[in-house]
Amino acid sequence: MRLIPYWIAVLLVIDSSMGLGYATVCAQEPAKRVVTFDEHVLPILQKACLRCHGDKQQLKGELDLRTPQAMLRGGNGGPAIKPNDAGESSLIEMIKSGEMPPAKEEPRVSAEQLEILTAWVNAGALGPKKPIRDSLVSDEDRQFWSFKRPAKAPVPTVKAANRVRTPVDSFLLQKLEGQGLTFNPDADPRVLIRRLYFDLIGLPPTPEQINEFIADRSEDAYERLVEKLLSSPRYGERWARHWLDAVGYADSNGRRGDEVRNWAWRYRDYVIQAINSDKPYDQFIVQQLAGDELLDWRAAEKLSPEMVENLVATGFMRTSRDATDTEIVDMVDDRFATLHDTVEVTVNSLLGLTIGCARCHTHKYDPLPQSDFYRLEAFFTPAYNPKNWIPANHRGVVTEDQLRYLQEATPAELKKDEVINGPIESAIAELKKPIETLKETHRQRMRAEAITKLPAPVQQAFAKAPAARTPDEQKLVDEHESHLPTSDRQVKLDPQYQKAIKPFEAAIASAKAARVPLRPLIWALWDLEPKPAETHLLIRGDLQTPGPIVQPGVPVVLDDPAQPFQIQTPKGNASTTGYRTQLARWIASDQNPLTARVFVNRIWQHHFGRGIVSTVHDFGKTGTTPTHPELLDWLAVEFMERGWSLKSLHRTMVLSSAYRQSAEFDESQSRVDFDNKLLWRKAPRRVEAEVLRDALLATSGQLNAAMFGPGLPVKKAPDGQWVTAESGVVANRRSIYLLNKRTETLTFLTTFDAPRMELDCPERYCSTIPQQSLAMLNNPFVTTQAETLAARIVTEAPTDSRGAASWAFERVLGRVPDSRELDVLTEYLEGELKNATDPAMRKLAFFQLAHTLLNTNEFLYVD
Repeated sequence: MRLIPYWIAVLLVIDSSMGLGYATVCAQEPAKRVVTFDEHVLPILQKACLRCHGDKQQLKGELDLRTPQAMLRGGNGGPAIKPNDAGESSLIEMIKSGEMPPAKEEPRVSAEQLEILTAWVNAGALGPKKPIRDSLVSDEDRQFWSFKRPAKAPVPTVKAANRVRTPVDSFLLQKLEGQGLTFNPDADPRVLIRRLYFDLIGLPPTPEQINEFIADRSEDAYERLVEKLLSSPRYGERWARHWLDAVGYADSNGRRGDEVRNWAWRYRDYVIQAINSDKPYDQFIVQQLAGDELLDWRAAEKLSPEMVENLVATGFMRTSRDATDTEIVDMVDDRFATLHDTVEVTVNSLLGLTIGCARCHTHKYDPLPQSDFYRLEAFFTPAYNPKNWIPANHRGVVTEDQLRYLQEATPAELKKDEVINGPIESAIAELKKPIETLKETHRQRMRAEAITKLPAPVQQAFAKAPAARTPDEQKLVDEHESHLPTSDRQVKLDPQYQKAIKPFEAAIASAKAARVPLRPLIWALWDLEPKPAETHLLIRGDLQTPGPIVQPGVPVVLDDPAQPFQIQTPKGNASTTGYRTQLARWIASDQNPLTARVFVNRIWQHHFGRGIVSTVHDFGKTGTTPTHPELLDWLAVEFMERGWSLKSLHRTMVLSSAYRQSAEFDESQSRVDFDNKLLWRKAPRRVEAEVLRDALLATSGQLNAAMFGPGLPVKKAPDGQWVTAESGVVANRRSIYLLNKRTETLTFLTTFDAPRMELDCPERYCSTIPQQSLAMLNNPFVTTQAETLAARIVTEAPTDSRGAASWAFERVLGRVPDSRELDVLTEYLEGELKNATDPAMRKLAFFQLAHTLLNTNEFLYVD
């Protein structure tokens, strides 16, 4: 055997990935030569041909050489290849003659490369090797716990039957009793109502609401409180925030420009309304994935409320980051990045799988072939087609191409609007003509009047014709011309001009009032055409190396081998492919092993602080296994059997003894289960950033309860912090209505771990850093709420120091202070007021009391 240098051996190993695959092919005997498209042919075409014949938007001669199928379709000159006959293939002949690539183009196709192309065509011009085989998914893979359908286990019998309020308790107690543990006693009613208010509506209860609950001695007082909170409009605002985190909602495009999406807020409002109305979760999924396909809004004479809701719901698929918001940076790779992100967000949020790992290669741990990623992507390509792209920018202009907005009207309605508005616009244009004439007349008048006030030599210079002026006179004119009042702005401010145009402005205003107003816009997603767009598997995830065309399909490991998912192609008269509807119904099916599990686990996480599967976004092999698998499956099946009702799921959880137990620490139980994975206590939790801001506003009495509408903008303050751009009542809306711009999040919120939305946020993390304490002490928003609360103490609390301290304590913390706490606060307040020599010092005393209470851990945490 002949030895070769090491560096040559290395090159031969890597040559195919560097586009030099012909070296190994040509080294073989002709009879044994095996030429493949992806390893040998495509690298040659990429370097020599695809510059002109690889971009579908600018194909020269309409010839696409990226795939064998495209070559067979050919261009203006017919098919580029004839399989098994290189001599009759125009591609080979044009390269051989030197006609292609054009003489000025580099690199040229070498004789060795031409031999490879010829051999490939003569061998039948076979397409790319299938890089990923579905056979990589085995029956054993399908036996992984989360890939099997959930089964509803019998509710176990436990010793502590007196602590069982819902089946949740039985499943938890079974494991606790196996370790010699049990639940903590029930929490104090004041603790319990505060916990329930924060969990279900994200706001603290008032002392009046707490006292009313405590005074209610009926057996179902707690159950009725749960129903009251689930019926509150504040409930939807609270739980919409969790969903918007999971799907990566933001009011801006992100990436480079981070341009604001002016109408994206309608999707946020849709989520709030859907949760308040307890829309079944399976319908919720279908609307968001395929709302544009459920009803034929294109052919309707008038958009029904259901059509509008369906279209608004598709904003789910517009949440991804998108750098195509300006023509300068609208690159093809940006388009693919948005499409890839949409696939990831959909699968992460609904199925709890890290599908993004399969974009470039087979998933390293989960049975997710690379083809799974692109089969899923094929569902979205008809709407997010990189070759027929709708850019993300809006510019506030309503035009025929409308970009990613749909006007809330059918084509027929818009036609009627045009019939009405057309003549009105013409009339307005006619009315504006005299205004332009008047503007010029008054400009000349103002100019002449201004010249009369200049020194005599300057006036004389202006009076002469330009040709008659001496150089000195022309210099005088040039020096004074720019100071004359001739700009449009100066003319518009002139009283005589304003008086002259008043009749015309009144006529224009009257005409405008008669116009049909601009229809509301919907930030929606829809198929661009009923003919499905091609989706290629990208070799190594590189858009420059397209592999085989793939059809829409679901992850093989989740499919039923006996009855595999089959995509149905659109009918001849269809206005949409219907692809996403088929995907949505598969995801929202009770046969899907992941959908219900992932969702109930998320709800459990928000009620108990940690999911039964702690990796809420990863139900694959790198995720954690469930602490209570039978309970998770029971909840999933129960959820589906109860009509996918979120409110019913809440009841199952919050009515349990596990939820109602106290957070008291028990040293003996902690020695067995220090991390509380078995839930022998209710772990205390710090409230999230938005809940903290809302609680400060509610406690001070400044919360603005107005719902829905555009996001409240933010601005950069002189100290560099991002604050609300509005002031007063408008600025005091709930935090879910703040403009959620990816690069300009309210500084107070990010200090307390609110996410700067990149892809999505399946789980929030709770940090403890000095900046949080400093924010509660010094942030202007916090001190303003403390000042307002102090004013309430003065006007609403008892006038004596002890009564005022007790009133403030109960207002902030939801309980009556014990004697020691009250003594300390009273002593402080009496001392400050005794030394107060003016109203400002009295005001400061109450401010310090309020500010101190707002800075307690008890205000920041929920037991």
